[in-house]
Amino acid sequence: MSLNYSIIIPVFNASLYLEFAIESVIKQKVKDWELILINDASTDNSLRILEDHQKIDRRLRIIDLKEKKGSGYCRNLAIKRARGDFIVFLDADDFLISTINLI
Repeated sequence: MSLNYSIIIPVFNASLYLEFAIESVIKQKVKDWELILINDASTDNSLRILEDHQKIDRRLRIIDLKEKKGSGYCRNLAIKRARGDFIVFLDADDFLISTINLI
């Protein structure tokens, strides 16, 4: 079975919203996805939140940038590493509604 969806979220100092965004992806009815989270040199605890969630769900992939590059760079980097047939972009303060099956 192939991986259908690569969901990409650039992250910069998003600790207030990040858990909600990640949980909204994990709770989707569709299960054949990977979540690529690009930490864009955050100075808050965003990276720790990403790492904690990755321990729970191995479909999460973290790219940790040591120097801020911007969301466009992050998205392009993640596209190159995506394994899914389709790509979905979210911002760190966005969420997916599982009852509508957006993915």
